[in-house]
Amino acid sequence: MSSAAPIPMDVDAFLVWAEGREGRWELRDGQPMTMAPERAVHALTKYAAQKSLPSVEHDLILDLGRRATIWHRRGQASAIETRILRDGRIRLDPPGLEAEVGGLFAVA
Repeated sequence: MSSAAPIPMDVDAFLVWAEGREGRWELRDGQPMTMAPERAVHALTKYAAQKSLPSVEHDLILDLGRRATIWHRRGQASAIETRILRDGRIRLDPPGLEAEVGGLFAVA
């Protein structure tokens, strides 16, 4: 007996599916795939890359489990500032984008 091929998910369906689910997940070719936990060395490498590229002004990480946005931005004298936001508005300037933090997690 053959089984039916899984139906591909779109981004909105994936976000609903992933909400509150344990672990790290990504959507690849319409299918949820588990990701290895981020190791400290990987986080440090990303931080070093951001710091070394002056053109990178902002880095947003959406924590679906905690419904929090981790915002790294280049501050005074190229220092990297970090904020954890759960509500309110976020303004990425440059380029001048603004969004409601809760809207980053909204599901249609």
